[in-house]
Amino acid sequence: APNDLAAAFPHGGTALGYARAMEAVADQKYFEVTAEEFGGEAVEVAVASVSWVFGAIVRQVDNDVIQRVFPNTAVGASGNRVINHPGAIREGTLLSGVVLLFSPDDAPNGIAAVLYRAIPMLKETAALALQLATPLEYPVIFRASRESAGAGRAVSVGRLSALSL
Repeated sequence: APNDLAAAFPHGGTALGYARAMEAVADQKYFEVTAEEFGGEAVEVAVASVSWVFGAIVRQVDNDVIQRVFPNTAVGASGNRVINHPGAIREGTLLSGVVLLFSPDDAPNGIAAVLYRAIPMLKETAALALQLATPLEYPVIFRASRESAGAGRAVSVGRLSALSL
């Protein structure tokens, strides 16, 4: 996890590599407020919840990417990570996320994103990987969750100098 946004890349954390095509999607759920006096017509819309999903294409897959994206990995005989299934993380296990920073090449001017509890979305990542079919790149998808249960930040997006951990 990064620990110093003012420091040079990887900001005191572990670099997962260079990525391209970063995308952030806000999934907003809402409900309509209706008025009986207008025949049940919607007169207002209220936000019920907003959750964020971030994705990117990692240009090179290494052991750090494999460990962060897949829930069950171990160091293999060659010293490289392998994916094991089933592993220690089984059905019903809560996935605790890690702090993840999407850092721009142009640190003073580029847009960065901090996910305070990034949870890998394995099913969505695998589906996208099959669509892309490029051997040297790999998609990663993470859901941004709050820092602690029911409280705290989920995501911050802006210039790197304006963000905090």
